Amino acid sequence: MTRITLLAENTTATGAALMGEHGLSFLMETPETSILFDTGQGMVLGANARTLGKDLSRVETIVLSHGHYDHTGGLVFFEAGEKNKRLVAHPAAFAPKWAGRGPGQLIPIGCPFTEEEIRNRGFLIETSTISLPLSTGIRTTGEIPMVTDWERVESYFFAGEPAQPDSMPDDMGLILESAMGTVLILGCTHRGIINTLTHVAGITGSRHFHAILGGLHLGQADEKRLNQVSSGLKDFSFDHMMIGHCTGIHAYGHLRRVFGERVTSLSVGSSWTFPGN
Repeated sequence: MTRITLLAENTTATGAALMGEHGLSFLMETPETSILFDTGQGMVLGANARTLGKDLSRVETIVLSHGHYDHTGGLVFFEAGEKNKRLVAHPAAFAPKWAGRGPGQLIPIGCPFTEEEIRNRGFLIETSTISLPLSTGIRTTGEIPMVTDWERVESYFFAGEPAQPDSMPDDMGLILESAMGTVLILGCTHRGIINTLTHVAGITGSRHFHAILGGLHLGQADEKRLNQVSSGLKDFSFDHMMIGHCTGIHAYGHLRRVFGERVTSLSVGSSWTFPGN
């Protein structure tokens, strides 16, 4: 059995003493291990974990969906001296990252820690571009190939020094094989949801997803793009899609209209249990 709890997200459950921020963090707990997928900005992770009764000292592995601040800043919660925690990421996740219109008009949006600083906090960093097993039935997606002719990373993202357009090769998710089917956990899906589902289906051998959780980065998508997304999703099957963070309210409304109650919104404190495979 795997329990997944949302520790950081833009919104919180009504009536709960929890805090939201622009960020994302999922805690996965199994009988074997505890895995933290993303860490949010770092302003709410520790407090929300305590409120929800989650002991982050038991986390053995942290996985970064990509190198932006709102997914990596919570590494500040893990103090120097906590040895042997495994940190899994794409090698491009630690490059300087920027947002803006080009040189001279950029703001930094990358991880607030260098790779050396992360190692000094006691992390064992493991970088990989391919799908990497983490525990029984859990693995990363690895790098997502760009196979559609319409999904692309927005032109206002840059990486490196000097800054160059960022194709976001570090964007990846987590795959959980449950008794109900594949559960896919996403950060921002910068490489595109259809590209991502196509890649994961190639790994699992199935185009059915029991649940898709995370952000879809469709906040600025126009009607044409949203129609392409919903049309592409119909080439797969899914039981539940729980989305939020960077998805955008218009994209959420569009997907809800097309797919009905299978689409729901995320909020801090949400929790799901998936039986083992």
